Parts: sequence; C-alpha cells; structure tokens
Amino acid sequence: MTKMKKLTSVLLAVVMAMGLMVPAWATEPLEEANQEPKYTYEFISLMDIDKYPEIETLLTQSNAELIDYDAALENEKEQYVQTVNQYLSEAGIAEVSAEEIESVQQAYGLAESAQQYLENAVAEDYQLLIQYDSKTKDISNAWKIQPTTTKAGFSFKLTNIGVDSIDSISGKVTLYRLSGNSWLTGAGNTSSFTKTNVKSGIFYTWSTPVYYVAEKFEYAYTVKEDTAVRSYSNAGKDNEIRYNFAAGAYQPMAALGGERHHFISQNTLSAYDYDVNKAYAIRMTHADHVLTGNWGSSAAAKNFRARESQYLANKQYKDLIMLEVEDFTSKQDSYGRENLGTKYSPEIAACAIYYQNLFGITL
Repeated sequence: MTKMKKLTSVLLAVVMAMGLMVPAWATEPLEEANQEPKYTYEFISLMDIDKYPEIETLLTQSNAELIDYDAALENEKEQYVQTVNQYLSEAGIAEVSAEEIESVQQAYGLAESAQQYLENAVAEDYQLLIQYDSKTKDISNAWKIQPTTTKAGFSFKLTNIGVDSIDSISGKVTLYRLSGNSWLTGAGNTSSFTKTNVKSGIFYTWSTPVYYVAEKFEYAYTVKEDTAVRSYSNAGKDNEIRYNFAAGAYQPMAALGGERHHFISQNTLSAYDYDVNKAYAIRMTHADHVLTGNWGSSAAAKNFRARESQYLANKQYKDLIMLEVEDFTSKQDSYGRENLGTKYSPEIAACAIYYQNLFGITL
C-alpha cells in the first residue's frame, strides 16, 4: 500500500463530516468583537497531507488508529458474497463462490458497479479540523468527529490528535423512516447525549436495528474546547442513510415502506406461465422503483416489456437478463449520487443468478 493510501486510510473517524462545516466555522468569531481570537481554525484533507509536513509529523507521532484499506475492502467482499448467498438460499440454490459471482458480474456488465459498491462501503471522510494558537501559530489541537450508520444503529467516534481531551460534546440524534416518499419519525425516535472530557474513541452509540427499506439519522451537536464553541447539524442533508434492500421471491417479501420490483416484469413472466409470486424481485425505495424500465404504464414501459417478451419468446435468456441489468446500471438513483446498479449491486447479482437457474443457462 502506498504512503498516500496509508495516510488517507487513517481512521480519523471522528464525527464532523468536515467539508460541510467550513462556511459556518471559518467565519464564526470566538471572542468579543474587538478582541483577537485566541485560536484560528483550518480544515485540511488527508489527501493533501504532503503539503502539511508539521501535521504529517503530528499524525505519525500520535496514536491515531489506522485502518487497513485493503483489508476493509476484502471484508466487504466477503460480506457481499454472504449477502448474495443469503438471497439465493430462499430459492434452494446451492452456495455460489466469490469467483462464480465475479463471473456473473463480468458476463452482465456488473463488475464496475460492484466494485464501486464495495469502495463506497469503506469510504472515509478524510478531513481534519486544525486548531492554531493565534499568537504563536502553533498547532494546539486537531480532531475529527465521525458519524457511523450501520444496520445495527448509529454512533459517533472522536479522533483527537491533540494532547488534551475535548471539554464537552452534546447533541441530539433523530431517526427517520421512509414510507413511500415521506420521511417519518415519532415517539422514541430521538436520543440525546452529553459527554465531558471526551477522549479518542466511540463516545456515543444508539442501538436501533434497521427495519424500513430506508432510514436516516439527523443530528445536531455542539463541541466545546477551551474558549471555542462549535455547532453542527446535518439536518436536511440526507447523508446518514441506511438501507434494508432485499432480493427474493415476490411473495412473501415485505415492502417495508418501499416497493417490490419484479426483476423481469410480472406481465412478461405471467404471459409465459412463470409463477410471478415465486419469481425474484428486489425491495427498493419508491423513488428508485419508478426509474426502472418496466415500471408503470407509459409508452416507454410498454416498449420495455415488449422487448422482454421478445427475448423470452426467442429463449434469448442471457439477453433478457442483460436488458434488466443495463436498465439499472444506466440510471442514476433518485438522489443523483450513484447509479442503480451500484446501489442495488448484491440484489441484482442474486437476481441474475436466480434467473440463470430458472432458465437453465450457464455462462
């Protein structure tokens, strides 16, 4: 691993989604209007660490936890394979290896989106907040706060490169669940915290397992350190979302606030006497579902289903699966952040393998 990769893999996993805070913090006065502030602040990206030899030395000398990027990526690959096999077990399909899944991805043009899916899963926000003494220009502290959202819950982690602990961090976290196109919350979906003398490590955890197709955490917190008071909120940014997608038989799959998308349309399958309730579908958000080619009754959707029907009638099964895959990989998701092929990568891979088995084809 290169020096740059090692540095950019530093788990300065601490909770301040930093780039978003520059405008609010860079101009905020810390002292009385006519007094020189005791501290000044700067955000830096670890990708540019070579431009800051003093900070690079500070990182090297500190006990900041490091993460092995390659190992993290390998761990995500293992989880990906487990997820695909979990989906396939419902149909009684024998366990498939990582190599077999990769061959399917290559065959249907899924390899690039699958790789992006894995990289997204281990991505970090590589930014530090540096606190300088206004008079001496020396670094007095450096820290980062990192929110982590998983299917098991939500947490904050502090990485403090400075000598002393952070005086206090207090805030509130709210859980929202997606139903259709609406984010809903209610009683019991808010958690507050106040921590003092905060040292590096996870300082807040909220254990709340995922249930709906999509759930998000919004938070607001205030950091007090010496004379500095910094506040941050991610309200409305939709940047801490967890998903509960699935692939499996249309029945008994639950929508859980989303919708069930037949990978090959219900109309096409039923026209050729396939059991549409057993046929594999993907649990998706409504906003993503409406982007798929076979959704709805528009002229484009009818044309899409006509192509499906033609491929199925001609027993062009691989072309049919490819049609569905390309429909996902060619479209951006409802947020415009990634293509649907990346977002639903394990689910698409499972569906491709399922329909290969259903149609009796091999690669």
